[in-house]
Amino acid sequence: MTESNKGSAQSASGATHEQLRAKIDRLEDALSARLGLGGNDTAFGSVDATTLALERTLLAAERTLQAWIRTALSLISFGFTIGKLGQVVFTMPGMPRHIGTDSLGYLLVTLGTLSLAVAAVQHWFTMRKLRARGLPRELSLAFGVAILLVLLGAFAFSALVMKL
Repeated sequence: MTESNKGSAQSASGATHEQLRAKIDRLEDALSARLGLGGNDTAFGSVDATTLALERTLLAAERTLQAWIRTALSLISFGFTIGKLGQVVFTMPGMPRHIGTDSLGYLLVTLGTLSLAVAAVQHWFTMRKLRARGLPRELSLAFGVAILLVLLGAFAFSALVMKL
């Protein structure tokens, strides 16, 4: 290969590289715009201090609800386990029953379910306040999980009461 052929091959591969880079840049821009991440020349888009403060508050509210979910799930599961264990011990022949495990089970399941319901309502009102200040409406996975666990707590309580 002569020097002129090497130079033209390098310029052709350079042009191909430039075209490929341009295609990748266009793809990144389209993907960023589709995800709501791009469109501006800064790394985070045009975000003002108020928007960042709203997002920090949203994340804090989500973390708070997740902490309540963990606490309530523990109370509900411990209460259900203690209640069921008490029912099994009560049915065993010759086992004296000195401790009211049913009452303790009801108490823990009720406490866990009601505390999670109150936390979910508090989260709902916090989200309404944030949306009134301009936070866009988004689905909250933590809120959905909280509602499902409130239903689970109600089911656990009814299973204990009806001795299922």
